[in-house]
Amino acid sequence: MALILAMAVGAAGCGGGDGPNDRAAGLTPDELVRQSITATEAINAFRINADVTLTADVAAGTLPKLVADAFAGPVKVVGEGPVNGDDLSFDFDATVQGLPPLQANVTKVGGELFAGVLGTDYRVALPRPAVAAIVPARLPSMLLTWIATPRIVGREDVDDRTAVHVNATIDSQRVLDDLAPLLASVAGV
Repeated sequence: MALILAMAVGAAGCGGGDGPNDRAAGLTPDELVRQSITATEAINAFRINADVTLTADVAAGTLPKLVADAFAGPVKVVGEGPVNGDDLSFDFDATVQGLPPLQANVTKVGGELFAGVLGTDYRVALPRPAVAAIVPARLPSMLLTWIATPRIVGREDVDDRTAVHVNATIDSQRVLDDLAPLLASVAGV
């Protein structure tokens, strides 16, 4: 999350160290997040890099045992790919407890969604409105809206711009509110 915030603050024009050109100087963590959300809403094309470790508390009986067992330990996802408005190609490696590492790809192009696993691509059979609701260019601003209790933990100059490092927790209710419509469109979820 800190990397996304640093990118967004950079996109907002922060730079020049702690001098008068440092547009982040004097801003509270909440103000930085709000300005970063606004700045990322204006970005349409970018490259996304992810290094995420997820842990989940799965309530007994809510998922098939095989799936619940896979989420008993951390799930690690590392990947990257280009985003251009509605289109995305994201190559990633996923490590799930008890399974060998998995290389995969998710692509959205031409209003359709595809998943590539083990060298084979599959069209994901979601209703058209659900696919249309996936707008990859909105991903950075959406992720930033999940931030709760941001805290500035450091600053550094990167390419003559000031990067502000922020640690934060994630508001799980906001995450569920954003993901629920997509999950509801998948049969059986």
